[in-house]
Amino acid sequence: MARSTRESSQAGNVTLHNGHWTLRYRQWDAQAGKWKSPRIILKDPKTGQECTSEKQARNVARAFMVEVNERNNDPHLLTKQITFAEFETGLWQHYMDKRKVQVSSRHTYKMLYAAHIAPAFGERAIIGLTPETMSKYFAQLAANHSPSVCQNVYLLLHVMLEVACQNGLIEQSPIRRKLHKPHYVRPEKPTLPPETIKQIILTVPPEYRTLLTTIAITGIRIGEALALWWENVSFEAGSLSVTHTQWGKIRKVPKTRGSQRTIHLPPALMEMLRQHRQESAFTGRQDYVFPRADGKAMIDGNFRDYILYPAMDSLGIERRPYQFGCHLLRHSAGTRVYEVSRDLKLVQMLLGHATVSFTADCYVHPGDEITGEATRSLAEGMNLEAEWLLHKATDLLT
Repeated sequence: MARSTRESSQAGNVTLHNGHWTLRYRQWDAQAGKWKSPRIILKDPKTGQECTSEKQARNVARAFMVEVNERNNDPHLLTKQITFAEFETGLWQHYMDKRKVQVSSRHTYKMLYAAHIAPAFGERAIIGLTPETMSKYFAQLAANHSPSVCQNVYLLLHVMLEVACQNGLIEQSPIRRKLHKPHYVRPEKPTLPPETIKQIILTVPPEYRTLLTTIAITGIRIGEALALWWENVSFEAGSLSVTHTQWGKIRKVPKTRGSQRTIHLPPALMEMLRQHRQESAFTGRQDYVFPRADGKAMIDGNFRDYILYPAMDSLGIERRPYQFGCHLLRHSAGTRVYEVSRDLKLVQMLLGHATVSFTADCYVHPGDEITGEATRSLAEGMNLEAEWLLHKATDLLT
């Protein structure tokens, strides 16, 4: 909430309240980001004794309100003692509440702040940060961390300081794009050929093959797969609807509208899902398609560390840090679809990305049925037949 720029010239309200001469006035609370109306008992500044008459009370109030108006009209007098830590726990949280920032994003921001921002600025007055301060900080950050970390910290600090500026805590953000923005080139993500993905699926325990196959064929995110309820699967239409994503124990709506989508599935994958449901102990409309043994949501990190990684290691696949999780299958799916179709809009729709480009968003409009062709192409690329997709596939292939 931004403070009004109208000059404060209030006189306050002097009244006899519960036997005491009091003053009620408005004061800007920069940390809370709003006006407050405190009430104080009026006392003679020389003797410290309470005022005993209305005339004395009004004289004391008049002098007191001069200081109040000065503070209200000069944000620096209110904010110079506010530390970055106080801002982070106050106005920053208010901003994220108002913007309805997702819990997963809040967690990421919290981790970045605790690891990289709080140690440097937490106890410092936010008004004392200058462009020179930020230059020294980012130089030291670049010397000790990867370009991707520097980029993420820069983006977070940029938004936080803009919020501080909008709330009147500082006149201008000390971050300068040309001086402080890190040079970051996003590395090309690896992909796996269809045959290797098929080997990984065959290597994991049978109860997890349907999950991996669904990700490999549809390109959905691991969180989207783990959030699927049986009501999201339409055996009549041969499709699944992505409506939620799972973050830890929380099932939530995706960040963007593009992530909510319907994907048409090849018959082989539908048959695999049908048998998976027959063998599951949890088949209600609002039961998880891929639950834990107790029916609760599976944790993606546990699946990655204890199921996917061991399968890759047993096959001799050399894993790169932070690049060989379930997202690798998703990226491989997107790459495969583009190789077959050369249609970026189709890839966007299949993967549920927010945008591709202005041209793709405004001029290319493939129908929903095309995603069915895309998933069938992925299945054919891995030579997936209905018989192979059944849980007895291992016996059939040996």
